[in-house]
Amino acid sequence: MKRLVPALLTAAALGAAGCPAPSHLVAKPRLEPGPRPSAAALPTAPPNAVAPDEAGLVSRVRNLTVAGRVLAEDGTPAAGVTVVAQAAGLVSRTRDEGANLVSRTRYGVLQAAGLRATTDAAGRFSLELPTDEPHNVEAVAGPQVKAIRLAVAPGEGALELRLAPTGTIAGRVTAPGAPGVTDFEGVDVFIPGTAYAAKAARDGSFTLDGVPAGSFELVASRSGLGRGVATQVVVAPRTTTTVALLALAVEAAQVDAVEPPNGGPGMKVTIRGARFGANAGKALQVSFGGAIATRVERLDDRTITAEVPPSASSGDLAVLVDGASANLVTFQVLKTLSLADNARTISLRRPHSFLLTATDTAGAAVPKPTVTWAVTAGPAAVDAGGSLTPTGLGAFALKVSAGTIETTFTGEVLAGVAKVTTYAGSDQGFADGPALQARFDNPEGLALAPDGTVYVGDSRNRRVRRIAPDGMVSTIAGTGVEGRADGPGATATFGAPSSLLLHGQTLYVADVTQHVVRAIDLASGQHAVRTIAGDGTAGWLDGPVAQARFDFPRALARDAAGNLYVADMLNHRIRVIRPDGTVATIAGTGAAGFADGPGPSAVFNAPHGLCIDQAGRLIVADFKNARARAITLTDAAFPVTTIAGSGSSDFADGPALQAHFDTVMAVEPEPDGGILIADIANNRIRRLTPGGQVETLAGSGRKNYADGTGLENQAFNYPVEVRRAADGRLFVADRQNARIRVIEEY
Repeated sequence: MKRLVPALLTAAALGAAGCPAPSHLVAKPRLEPGPRPSAAALPTAPPNAVAPDEAGLVSRVRNLTVAGRVLAEDGTPAAGVTVVAQAAGLVSRTRDEGANLVSRTRYGVLQAAGLRATTDAAGRFSLELPTDEPHNVEAVAGPQVKAIRLAVAPGEGALELRLAPTGTIAGRVTAPGAPGVTDFEGVDVFIPGTAYAAKAARDGSFTLDGVPAGSFELVASRSGLGRGVATQVVVAPRTTTTVALLALAVEAAQVDAVEPPNGGPGMKVTIRGARFGANAGKALQVSFGGAIATRVERLDDRTITAEVPPSASSGDLAVLVDGASANLVTFQVLKTLSLADNARTISLRRPHSFLLTATDTAGAAVPKPTVTWAVTAGPAAVDAGGSLTPTGLGAFALKVSAGTIETTFTGEVLAGVAKVTTYAGSDQGFADGPALQARFDNPEGLALAPDGTVYVGDSRNRRVRRIAPDGMVSTIAGTGVEGRADGPGATATFGAPSSLLLHGQTLYVADVTQHVVRAIDLASGQHAVRTIAGDGTAGWLDGPVAQARFDFPRALARDAAGNLYVADMLNHRIRVIRPDGTVATIAGTGAAGFADGPGPSAVFNAPHGLCIDQAGRLIVADFKNARARAITLTDAAFPVTTIAGSGSSDFADGPALQAHFDTVMAVEPEPDGGILIADIANNRIRRLTPGGQVETLAGSGRKNYADGTGLENQAFNYPVEVRRAADGRLFVADRQNARIRVIEEY
């Protein structure tokens, strides 16, 4: 029967024929042909010989025959063995056809239909190739017995294939240039020009079974990840050859930062990194927890913006450039926002910070949600951090949003109304335990820790006490016996611990009747007590701390440079303990009286309280002068000025220098630049506003004990100390009531 020369198949046709191969292959090394047999040794009429009437076509394609024999493992001829030829893959060459140089490049595995033969009794075979390109020739005696020769050139007439048991190739595909790529599912791994191919698993592992013995090139390839090549992969019979790392040559995109790290659907997110494919115009995809963003803009090769899609969920934010994944980063998608535990009425006097809570789509708390704050109605303004500043009286509405997620809050701005409650203490005496059952005796000093702990200088109990955030009162130092013994808190003794100052893990104590300044190490489990200044003798002497003398050191303050200031009450001076271990006087002559001016000539009368205000000045509660004074620390002359009080021991609010106080006991700075003043004999807590007005914040003036809302319902009995907590509450040491009180504004 007359036959036609087989047509060339495309790569797609080859896949349909059961011989898949990628379309981007590299040139294969050509094996040198063996010696040609004599003409008599070759078949005279091979099974696939070209019919005589096709001689013209054959002459044009020249000699395309490959012939030879197949031998069994023992070297004897192997009859009835199937021999198959497949194009070797990439062909690239230039040849002379007449006067023209013709360049030919072909990608893909090509195979002619029916390009196979069966060996005769002598193991001989002959194949007519469809093209003049090199082919791989394989003999298959069974699934596990094969032989192969690579890149056999047309015209080879003495090809010898010796059958042997097959082996296995196993290994792992990697992408060292793209650390963020962890999914290798579906990567093609194959020996070019053969049917030996596999798909890699997610972790990159692959196995090629039934591979003939020989030395091969192994290729891995996947769109978007490029390809990798391992050369000279030697397969031995009945052996597994391991290819440790088949590395794909890809540099995936790199994500360095996502701003913000959380947000709600509809929010625009900025992604910064590298290799985002802008220069090459590569395909780009961004997804949030698997939900693909439809609004993505590539600003340049290092910057992308993407809108969080409605179906997004918390998890991996993935950037794919041309199908290759960048390193994954975590993004929290907000689901709920709520404003909790916020008073519906706030004071006109000061900003109010709201407590915002948020959860993501997985139900996890989001500690710092990225939101937009807005006042939608009423007399108030809000900043980006959620601090609301009232601008007048009346109702207001607040909205907090994160994309399409939002919550609202309504409240009312009222003129400042104070509420006084008891925080700790009951009857006068000594007892540790629950706060409202504990007992104090003339509590004078207060120090507040960031975690909510309150330290108390319990003067007549000669102890330093601690009120834990859970409300339990305990003693950290002092036996209750009068004395000046340093050492562990449990054995240390005090005279009258009054003012306290907390700095880091050190609690400074003004031990009034022992005429020294002490320090408690809070970091040590024993709360070790030591004396840091003063020799314990009442008097006045500057110099080294161990030799210095004080007379009733009543209050402490510390500046940013580490200078510790002391209100030396009966010396009528303001002293400083410097970091170099010396004590010096910065203001006061030592005489009792009143005079402003340079520090050395200024006159005080029993200074009691100290603090550093927002401007860096040292504020002094000048007890018997019934005034608040200020010392400018940045001026070497340490000038002293009066900032509040007329000097009249009475009571009157109003302009600062016309206001009346009846003994000023303590001062405390406010965030807005104002000063809180404990007016002990008037039994009130007063405020010097930044505008220079003195007003009463809490207390009716009655010498009594009463909690309540509104000045007329409140009573103190010698409030000696006032301290502001981070949350805005004011803590008061109410000495004669033996209690710690709290003032809240709303």
